[in-house]
Amino acid sequence: MAAAKRRIDILVTEKEFEILEKYCEENGQTKTAVVRELIRKLEAHTAFGRLADH
Repeated sequence: MAAAKRRIDILVTEKEFEILEKYCEENGQTKTAVVRELIRKLEAHTAFGRLADH
């Protein structure tokens, strides 16, 4: 069974948007995929990730 999905809207500067858009174009990924990947990496580097394992 697939995990439930939640929607998130974020505000970014024009420069931040351009950085994300360029990265996505160069790597053939969607903005959604890149943001999801970054969020997953946060879990590995935060106390939240360590707490979630308990």
